[in-house]
Amino acid sequence: MTSERPIDMRDHDVRALLAGTKTQHRLPITSVRTTATRETRPSTLRGPDLEKALDLAAGFRCLDGDIWHWTASAFSYQIGARTNWMAHIGYVLEQRLWVRESVTQRPMANILTGEPTNAIVAAYAADDEDVVEKAGFNLCPWWTTPGSLPSSRMPRMAGRLTLEVTGVRIQRLQDISEADALAEGCPAQTYEELAGMDPRGWFRDLWDSINGTDAWDANPWVVALTFIAHRVNIDAMEKPHAAA
Repeated sequence: MTSERPIDMRDHDVRALLAGTKTQHRLPITSVRTTATRETRPSTLRGPDLEKALDLAAGFRCLDGDIWHWTASAFSYQIGARTNWMAHIGYVLEQRLWVRESVTQRPMANILTGEPTNAIVAAYAADDEDVVEKAGFNLCPWWTTPGSLPSSRMPRMAGRLTLEVTGVRIQRLQDISEADALAEGCPAQTYEELAGMDPRGWFRDLWDSINGTDAWDANPWVVALTFIAHRVNIDAMEKPHAAA
């Protein structure tokens, strides 16, 4: 069975997906779920424990599905200088990710004149396009608070983009190449458009604007996803055929 999960995207990411210029996305590793062994039970690592588990980490390799193995500096209670880790990172090849994006509300336009009406409808914040249900009808705002709704609260039925994962890597943020930065949705995609722009510099500034000053310099471990973007709700995609 194909794995599915949501993924939050900011407005600039959504615009790049719609334009066909974004085929990669990097996410900081903020938690992992360790696998069970004969000696230990599974546990979730985050915060200082995760930082220690990634200290001088090396040798990342995928074992099965979303389970990865690596070595890192040992905890003080462990024997030896290095230790082995096996953990679920949450992303796997052929996984389908339904994109959650910010939505807002505005007056619906008259279908004949284009003038605004008194009816209020939901619209995607990235490009002001109407949010419609599967039969093609406009959706009224389903939230009760005024203004927009953050991506984290967008329901599955309102999704219009589905990402099909074709590659998963674990790497340091600054290991991103120029080609990777272009695939992250850099607004300049050709040599003529670049005109001196450094794609990695663009991505560095974008990362800092999202994650805070000096976030790039911290050079965290990230999950780097490569995918095919489909302009369709995840539930409208053809279901993959089971292996014979």
